[in-house]
Amino acid sequence: MLLLPLSLLTVGSSDTPRPIIGVLALPVEHSDCITLRASSPGKTSCFHSLYVKWIEQAGARVAPIPYDLPLNDFDELIGQLNGALITGGEADIKELDSPYMLAARRLYNHSLSLHSAGETWPLWGTCMGFQVRWHLRQSGWVGVGRNGLRRGGSEYPCPKTAGAVNPRRWRSLCPPLPRL
Repeated sequence: MLLLPLSLLTVGSSDTPRPIIGVLALPVEHSDCITLRASSPGKTSCFHSLYVKWIEQAGARVAPIPYDLPLNDFDELIGQLNGALITGGEADIKELDSPYMLAARRLYNHSLSLHSAGETWPLWGTCMGFQVRWHLRQSGWVGVGRNGLRRGGSEYPCPKTAGAVNPRRWRSLCPPLPRL
C-alpha cells in the first residue's frame, strides 16, 4: 500500500521517466549500521538497505544524501532530485541545530519553496522521519504545558472542539471545555 504514492510521482525536475529519490542518511553513531562502522572507518552516515529496495520496487532510483555534505554540494544534489525520504532510525532530533537536523531542514525548505512555486517535490518521512518533519514544521513549539501548547514563554489553549473526545491522557493537560 505504501508503494503507491512513490510510484505515482510526476515531477518536473528531471527528464527521466524514473524519478530519483534522495534518502537522507543518518549519522553512523546513532544508527543501526553496525556493519558499516566495522567495515568502513571514516564513514559518517548511512541508512538501511530496506529503503533502497522499497523505493526501487516503486520504480524510482535512489540517491544517498549524506547529512554532512558541504552546503554547495548538498544544494546541487537536491536540485537534481525528484523528492526525498527522511528515514526511520535513531538520531537526536530534538537538537534543531545539529548537522543532521540542519540537513533535514534544507530538504524541508527546498520542498516548501518548490511547492510555493507550483512544483511538486515530495518529502516523505517514515517513523522518525515523520517526527523530524513535525519538529521542523513546529520550529519553536516547546511542548505541552498544563493548559495547552507552550511556545516562547506563552501557553496556547489546547486545540479541541466541543465534539472532540477527551481521552484520559489529555485530561490533566487540557481543562474541560465549558458547556454551551
